Amino acid sequence: MAEFVTCPPLNPQQVPPAALAAISAQVTVAENFDLPCQKPDIENLVSVNVNNVVINRQHIVPTPAVATPGGDIFTGVKLCVEGTIYQTVTYFACGSQVMHAAEFQVPFSAYIVLPPTTPSGIPTIGFNPNLIQVNSVVECCFARMTSPRTIFKNVVLFLYAVFLV
Repeated sequence: MAEFVTCPPLNPQQVPPAALAAISAQVTVAENFDLPCQKPDIENLVSVNVNNVVINRQHIVPTPAVATPGGDIFTGVKLCVEGTIYQTVTYFACGSQVMHAAEFQVPFSAYIVLPPTTPSGIPTIGFNPNLIQVNSVVECCFARMTSPRTIFKNVVLFLYAVFLV
């Protein structure tokens, strides 16, 4: 019996070079997911896959400009990113060796700290957020059956923003 399953590990070569120098954030999205009532109970988990990550909305938020004792620097400008993770969990049903799949959507939100100005010198306060492209990379995902009807899932996303002007 598989107590937990993970998605394939991230190959660092899959991360575009632009992401390494980009403005970025890491977000962990955790959820307990109950199977739809029409699905049979879980006996064994087989796999968890992130099919797609969609950025639905983004907007710029003014925040206090501070440096924390831990060394983090907040510039006073953040990009609020709202999106949806589309996932599939496959499993064997209780009492049979029939494989089933459950698809689900998980909303998330995250903040990316922006610099005070774009690379071209435009202030980011009041900047058009549609001129910032937000990309995502799935760093890892994990699923564990917590009951025959419930799955705990966790996805770690690396989000990076690129100014289009």
